[in-house]
Amino acid sequence: MSVDLLASSAPFRMMRTKAVQSHHAEQLQSPQTPIQDAYDTQEQMVDSIPLATLSILPDPVFPVELERVIFEDTAVFYPAAIPALLCVARRVFIWIEPFLFRIIRTDRKPLADAVLHAMKAKPASFFDTSVRHVYFKLGSHSTQWTETEACALLSLCPRLHSFGAVAYWSPAALPPILNELHAVRRFSGCLDDIFGHALAVDLKLPFFQRITHMDVFENFGDVSWNKGRGGLQICADLAGLPALTHLCVHRGVHEGLLNHILKECVHLKVLMTKFDVVDHAREHAAAIQITDGRYLVVVTGTDEEYWADWERGARGGMDFWAAADEFVARKRNGEISASSYLLDHW
Repeated sequence: MSVDLLASSAPFRMMRTKAVQSHHAEQLQSPQTPIQDAYDTQEQMVDSIPLATLSILPDPVFPVELERVIFEDTAVFYPAAIPALLCVARRVFIWIEPFLFRIIRTDRKPLADAVLHAMKAKPASFFDTSVRHVYFKLGSHSTQWTETEACALLSLCPRLHSFGAVAYWSPAALPPILNELHAVRRFSGCLDDIFGHALAVDLKLPFFQRITHMDVFENFGDVSWNKGRGGLQICADLAGLPALTHLCVHRGVHEGLLNHILKECVHLKVLMTKFDVVDHAREHAAAIQITDGRYLVVVTGTDEEYWADWERGARGGMDFWAAADEFVARKRNGEISASSYLLDHW
């Protein structure tokens, strides 16, 4: 039976409706209830159900294997319903709890607090099988994560797929940990922050040899960046990354350097200049003279909008990278003018 057919079935609709209603009811009773409190309450609630009671509950409508698929698909497509799903039954709690931690953002305080709690209460294997995407924002007023806690979490997540950070790290603190993350394919952040300072930036690190999608936040085209090491050296380092196919750079990187990147990075499929203000992006797109069809200008909006898009992509939705692939393909097929560069909605 297909997932679409299951989703249209009466039992599935009834389960989903009850879960969502329960979730909304909890929100109405306590609009500010943090995920941490909900997490503790749900775990205690499930653990408090006597085994004898569970044994006399009615059998599931579907076989257990099929039931699990339904609940897991619900968690994927309706992540806001996860707290309610955790209350359904002990077996559902076991299936669904990992989805609560699949994508971790430390700028979301309730979730950030729940992760810190779980790091003390859960075995290392839980994070190994659960966490796939992490964004750290350290030093903000909204969260109190320390560098030590962040490094500890990364060490627990060897199967991470994407890693993003807006944080300054102590020199040499992060690279040894990153080298153990063999599954990461997307990196978003400032290179000089990752290495502690600009002079320590080293893209020969094994971590970067596996990256396919890179969003570099700093303006490495500025002559003052890295005390004269300059953009040409970074271009040479980028060209040496065997897996890199998608690169997004700061709006300050000048046209000469962009052309150099396109020339040297032969494996590159997409090169983008990122803007947060649409008017500035339009001005840049109107003035640019790059003829390479792999280049475009993207509007990612505010920091919050950028990381929301990052999360959308992590959940399998249409993010700006997927939209850029479509844009470049349409240019290649003649559906979009060769002189069109601007990607401002998707």
